[in-house]
Amino acid sequence: MPDATPPQPPQQNAFGVLLGLRIDRTEAGVCEAHLETRPEHFNPHGVMHGGVLFSLADTSMGAALYPLLRSQESCATIEVKMNFLKPVTEGKLRCETVVLRRGKTTAVLESKLHSGESLVGIALGTYAIFPRPA
Repeated sequence: MPDATPPQPPQQNAFGVLLGLRIDRTEAGVCEAHLETRPEHFNPHGVMHGGVLFSLADTSMGAALYPLLRSQESCATIEVKMNFLKPVTEGKLRCETVVLRRGKTTAVLESKLHSGESLVGIALGTYAIFPRPA
């Protein structure tokens, strides 16, 4: 019988370090993450670049799904649909992610991004689940 123990989440990646992304809590099907705004996160219009919000949501999704994987499985983003609701101009950006459904070969996740008390973005993602490369 295959080992059902989930793989350990990957260590902080260089891209996450570059953005200042921090995982605050992760457990099976849930992740909370954040980053503090920095000048290099802003676009020429003085608001946080959408790619920063997207990267926070995508990374949080992977971290929420990882504990649900079996030891012989891995995952990768298939697609993420992102709605930007309000501009972010300062402070801490928080992301709360939940796995909505984990199937045999795909998973669907939702991330909500907040700046202060304001909901600033929502992401819906689909991830592939496949055998871990040797």
